[in-house]
Amino acid sequence: MKRLTLPGRIGGLGEIAERFAAGLFDLWGTLYDGDGLFPQAVKALEHFSDPGRVAILLSNSPQREERVARRLHRLGLDPALHAGLVTSGEMARRILERDWSGRRFFHLGPKFDRPTVEGLPLEEVDQPREADLLLATGPVHERIEDHLPVLREGCRVGAVMLVANPDRWVIHRGRKVACAGLLGDLYEEIGGTVMLAGKPGPTIYQEAFRRIASAAGAAVAKRKILAIGDGMETDIAGARAGRLASLFVEGGLHASQLGREGVRNFFAGWPWQPDWRIERLRW
Repeated sequence: MKRLTLPGRIGGLGEIAERFAAGLFDLWGTLYDGDGLFPQAVKALEHFSDPGRVAILLSNSPQREERVARRLHRLGLDPALHAGLVTSGEMARRILERDWSGRRFFHLGPKFDRPTVEGLPLEEVDQPREADLLLATGPVHERIEDHLPVLREGCRVGAVMLVANPDRWVIHRGRKVACAGLLGDLYEEIGGTVMLAGKPGPTIYQEAFRRIASAAGAAVAKRKILAIGDGMETDIAGARAGRLASLFVEGGLHASQLGREGVRNFFAGWPWQPDWRIERLRW
């Protein structure tokens, strides 16, 4: 049996930054926790972009980019520290505008997410059985299983589900909070078809590459792009699929799992691995 080689542990992003011309920085769990920024992570972002490298914020937030950008600014993040913000919520809108214009959709998500679906060139319906597509931005019930009646209705009529936030969980104030990725899992389990608007799907990365090229003045080779994040199923899986180097933040989403299982057992449980790992993002 082949022995697992653990990803290299680094103490700070500065140890490897000179290898790269661009970086994709995850938000939740990497730069902030939903309520406040991580000062050391912001300092790392500042140093990374200082010598002329391009930093793009890449988030599975189901919110539109302008809304997330405003919140980050209110929290104190200087917009000059990055060359752009790409959210899965914005990508979901683009997919709908491009491929589903004039069709019928049902929004499965909290009222807080309504700005993501407003003004779309589609007809919004009140019942999933009337929809061509289910747009999932997040759970509306505490138990994921309680969404089954809605999901079964959509599945019976062959509606496709577009997941505007492929995250399954985030950590907020020390507590795991369910996200729309769990709805996508459940929909697939009952036979439904699921599309992802964010990480680890390719659409959000294609947009990030376009933003990098725009900021850099030319396309940047994938080997010169580093993806940073705390989600093995999203950030690291997406980086591996896109042939990008990756840095895994251990102290985020998977921190408790790492503590229970130990580093070696944790990484042995995944079919993909990051190139490096770091406790918390710092320079």
